[in-house]
Amino acid sequence: MRDAVRIKKEHGKNRTGEKSFKSADALHLAAARRAGCEYFVTHDEGFPIGGAIDGLQIIRPSVVWQETLL
Repeated sequence: MRDAVRIKKEHGKNRTGEKSFKSADALHLAAARRAGCEYFVTHDEGFPIGGAIDGLQIIRPSVVWQETLL
């Protein structure tokens, strides 16, 4: 919860200073960070797609790993 609050305070506004993502979104980011994820995949325009928050690369859905084992 503390991580989510910090993320919301530090990154919760877009470039124009308006709110860009909600508290639930900050919780998802904090959970992904705690889980050791490298990518945060979203279609939500409130996130800085193409940027990073706390080491998480914010991207649109795409292939980011090897698709097959063979």
